[in-house]
Amino acid sequence: MRSLVARLCVVLAAAAVWTAGAVGAYSYGRDYNLHRGFATLVQLPRAGTGRLLDVRFYSPALRRMAGYTVYLPPGYSPARRYPVYYLLHGMPGQPHVFVTIANMDVRLDNQLSLGTLQPMILVYPDGRIGGRILSDSEWANTPAGGYESYVLDVVRNVDQRFSTLPYRQDRVIGGFSAGAYGAINIALHHLAIFGSVQVWSGYFTQSPTGVFAHSSRAVLRYNSPLDYVRTVGPELAARGLRVFMFVGRDDSSSVQLLPMVDALRTWGATVQYAIYPGGHDWSVWYPRLNQMLILASRDMGTVPTHPALAAGRRHAARRHAARRPTPRPVRASHRAQMARFPGDGGHRRPIPRVPLPVFGALLLALASAALINLGFVLQHHGLVRSAREGHGPVGGALRSPAWLAGQAIGWVGFAGQIAAVALAPLTLVQAFAAGGLALSVPVIARAFGHRVGRRQLAAVVAVAASLFVLPIGFTARHTHIHNGLFVAASLLTLAIAGLAARVDRGAARAIAAGGFYGLADAAIKAGALSLHGHGPAALLSGTTILAAGATFAGFLSFQSALRRGPAVGAITLMNAFTALTAVGFGLAAFGETLGTGALASVVHAVAIGLVLVCVWPLAARQEQLVGAEEPTRDGGSAGDRTRALGAIGVARFLLRAAGGVFSALVVILSCAVGIGLLYALRTRGWLAAGPRVPDSLPLLQLAGFDGQPLARVAAAWLLTGAALGVVLVRLRPSSRALLVAVVGGGTLLLASDASLALARNLRFDQVLAARAPALGPWLAGLLLVIGCVLPGRPLRLALRAIPRPPRRALVLRPAARKAIAQTTGTP
Repeated sequence: MRSLVARLCVVLAAAAVWTAGAVGAYSYGRDYNLHRGFATLVQLPRAGTGRLLDVRFYSPALRRMAGYTVYLPPGYSPARRYPVYYLLHGMPGQPHVFVTIANMDVRLDNQLSLGTLQPMILVYPDGRIGGRILSDSEWANTPAGGYESYVLDVVRNVDQRFSTLPYRQDRVIGGFSAGAYGAINIALHHLAIFGSVQVWSGYFTQSPTGVFAHSSRAVLRYNSPLDYVRTVGPELAARGLRVFMFVGRDDSSSVQLLPMVDALRTWGATVQYAIYPGGHDWSVWYPRLNQMLILASRDMGTVPTHPALAAGRRHAARRHAARRPTPRPVRASHRAQMARFPGDGGHRRPIPRVPLPVFGALLLALASAALINLGFVLQHHGLVRSAREGHGPVGGALRSPAWLAGQAIGWVGFAGQIAAVALAPLTLVQAFAAGGLALSVPVIARAFGHRVGRRQLAAVVAVAASLFVLPIGFTARHTHIHNGLFVAASLLTLAIAGLAARVDRGAARAIAAGGFYGLADAAIKAGALSLHGHGPAALLSGTTILAAGATFAGFLSFQSALRRGPAVGAITLMNAFTALTAVGFGLAAFGETLGTGALASVVHAVAIGLVLVCVWPLAARQEQLVGAEEPTRDGGSAGDRTRALGAIGVARFLLRAAGGVFSALVVILSCAVGIGLLYALRTRGWLAAGPRVPDSLPLLQLAGFDGQPLARVAAAWLLTGAALGVVLVRLRPSSRALLVAVVGGGTLLLASDASLALARNLRFDQVLAARAPALGPWLAGLLLVIGCVLPGRPLRLALRAIPRPPRRALVLRPAARKAIAQTTGTP
């Protein structure tokens, strides 16, 4: 009874820890999403409070109802007219970042109470495509929408609804990142509308990517302020423009700042600029927000052009009209850094390397191919068994547990393959998919209790080496599609695969299946590109129908091939022709190349060929592993016995794999619980003792107060580890410690680097390669391991150490003793 009560108390305590950590994690994520870790700005006691409004109106440019957010200053009155400050958000982003993160409304109230600026109206247009935060309109007129013209619609609507000063000298437009690019781009296009512009970490050139993927050179020049300023130079010299620009020193777009300053000054614009420490993130923008408000207020009401300077500006325009302004030279090291960072909405020249999402897609393709091959083996044996028992092709397959299990495993792998194709170049994905046998052969060998021979081991090593070489120097360009070549290649593939499917032989059906599957992968890639450019409407395009039809045709052809011949030939031919078809589509229709140079192309072609050659011995060994039909003494066959043992082995393997995946997910979830618990303790100010541990709450390092007291860190992670140990109590303490050390420690270290990349708007692979996390995640991982081994034997030993209460002696009266003696017959 005592043990049961103790266990119940332990379970309840673990549940309380998990609940508190989950609540803290939710609060942590919500607060970070609202404020990016910065402390909430406090309104001064004497400051008034304005009104924040969300306005909806019909935008002729977008041909739909659109919206913007407006902030009216304290004491707003229709009897008075106000200047307007337009602020454009970055990508990804939304208008309310200027309220939740920048707190521009509170800043305006405070500065008005201090008398440092004049009353103004703040307007935040919405540049999201379809309301999606991760969309990237570039604030330009593109096939994705007329967002530049939409900003002008907002200006007209603001002037109609509110009491504004409708003159260019009373309008300031600014923004950060993509919004900064949009501000300078729109201001140069519409000098009669805006007299001042602010550029916070902007960029000034466009390339044919994203919403500009299919744009002509003229459109790109028109939307590249560094090029367009020459076109608009005479008007700029006549009207004038006030520009203030700043950028972080470590920002990739910093190399474009000085050339843009020179170009604007050449044509008579009044330009001020600054380069601050930092990169491309809120740590650079946040400290300058009050300054930007004061600067906007100072510029409002003053005409940018000065009569005494107008003649000089026109003379400068005529003097430089015959030649383009010469920008300052850019060092090669800076030129190599002009890559697009996640979240900045920019389009610089891409670095010729495979980004981190592509690496993840390739690993997903490898794992998915292994699952697909394992599913093929089970399908093959299910079909062979049903044919031997005299069942039909459809009914027998549906009665076979092996065939149904193979279908489930195969479709899981196929779903992963779809995701990989959508994220990475077809050429790379298919090479990794063909190399999936390097994973599936050891897996099947383990499941069926066999060993892998030297020949197959050599093939596995060769495939692994080839796959390791392939991403090095491989171009990741896969953002374009040549529609004509895609249609022509699709028709040719359909014709060849259709003819092969009509031949009643297993090899021909396997070749047909490979062609159909390769075509399906190409259609999926085309659909992914359309989805990125046109949104969910692309799902209703012909590529979706083509992908579904080709997948179904490939499924029927491959099932027929499995029934008509050995699995080794069917799997080999299907893999080879799927890879060849998809690689052909990648090179012809999607503009992919085998490398950034001739040598790299040759090396990659050899690596892909080696992978395809190694498919044969691996597939042969795969078929041997599941048992050959050899007679035995009992009249059965080794194949029957192996299949029976193999079914048990596969079941055990799948159960163990599912248990391992569940345990790993629990460990990852516990990391979030630990961070949430630490954040909850920090919020309440508890256990603030001991030296501060840096990098304890990485998502808050943007505000500079991520270090937490040692007592708080120790309590949070030991409690989380103990609660995790209660969930994983059936594992041995050593296994538990190893699992938590690898999965939990790795998760915490990766989370530290990922949060820094998120805070600084850097690429995760750059941070991962160049930064070692501070003490916080290492100490948290160690405490998590220590806490997880406490439940189990250590807990039982601790319970045994608790002294038991002494037993009370039972004292019987003489009459009771006499009655017992008479009943039992004892004296």
